[in-house]
Amino acid sequence: MKTKTLLLFSILLSVTLSAQTQFFKSDIPFTDDHLKGFFSSIAVDANSVYFVANDYAVYAFDKATGKQNWKCATSSKSSRAPFVIGDTLLAGWYNYNIENTQSVLIHTKTGDTIASLPFEPPHTRPHFKNNIMYCTTIYNTGQIIAYDLKKNTVLWDRFIAHGVDTQPVYLKDKIIANAEGDNWFELSYDNKLLGKCNNPAPFVEDITCVENYRMLTHDGKKLDAAFFEKYFSDEYAALKTYFTGNNTFIMNYKTLLVIEKKAKVKHNVNIDDIIYNLTDAEGQSIEIKFSEYYDILKADDASVWFITNNILVVCNIKTGKATKTYNLTQWQPHQAVLDGNTLWLINRTDGQLYGLTLN
Repeated sequence: MKTKTLLLFSILLSVTLSAQTQFFKSDIPFTDDHLKGFFSSIAVDANSVYFVANDYAVYAFDKATGKQNWKCATSSKSSRAPFVIGDTLLAGWYNYNIENTQSVLIHTKTGDTIASLPFEPPHTRPHFKNNIMYCTTIYNTGQIIAYDLKKNTVLWDRFIAHGVDTQPVYLKDKIIANAEGDNWFELSYDNKLLGKCNNPAPFVEDITCVENYRMLTHDGKKLDAAFFEKYFSDEYAALKTYFTGNNTFIMNYKTLLVIEKKAKVKHNVNIDDIIYNLTDAEGQSIEIKFSEYYDILKADDASVWFITNNILVVCNIKTGKATKTYNLTQWQPHQAVLDGNTLWLINRTDGQLYGLTLN
């Protein structure tokens, strides 16, 4: 009786893999030296996929035909994805005059360089307001800056140290930014500190309006260190986050949290229970190979798509259960972007860009 119960439990947990079809592969002649220092990334817009490749160049491929539209040599490569800004692409380029990486605006249709920018590509998702780009970046040091796109001028900058790698919250009338660790502060869009300014950041001492918490949810609720200790032990530094209008998603390689309004945890998904019970079309268990890459690719009010250990999982937000899974082991994803039912990914073995249709 006990054996039958365990067998039934195993069957209920098992998830059959869905299929995917490869329709595209780039054919860039990488050398061994190119792939030794592996840094590569992807961005997409309505018509093209942009590939920051390991040969120190950016490529644009037509999404419909797979044709290479252009190549732009930048002498730089990065696993930090470029950003599409209207008809321009913001990517990295190496400035030999100062022996450092800065940014370049590339025309998305022609591949021509439009302007060079005196700071690294943004470390977090930028925000745009009245032709001004607000972002965190290395501008001499870790800064949050305001950059005038038309005048190619940095309007203001503020030192935030390692807060440069933490996504700010951009609201209608203010910015909430990180000043390293659990230290957060508010400032206006013209760089004025807001709030009660009697609590300075330990390292960024000129920011005196700090509040202490780990992060904000989609509806502005503060999550403290105790919350992350409860759900993620001491692994919060490696967490991936994604926000929609109704939910906050937080994951590491083995746990996914779905958080509703008022910081209520709707689902605490054990990812191991999904990926280690996968079966192929013949009902055989598949081998899971560890990968350092994991991320939340997309979420809406119905589902969340995330990738871990070479498995892409589609999880139903209402039930917290996996509805589809895709085995990507043969493509060894280094980075991936979901674009409708198309998955663009970089293979960390051969460095090439692949396009897969998810069935």
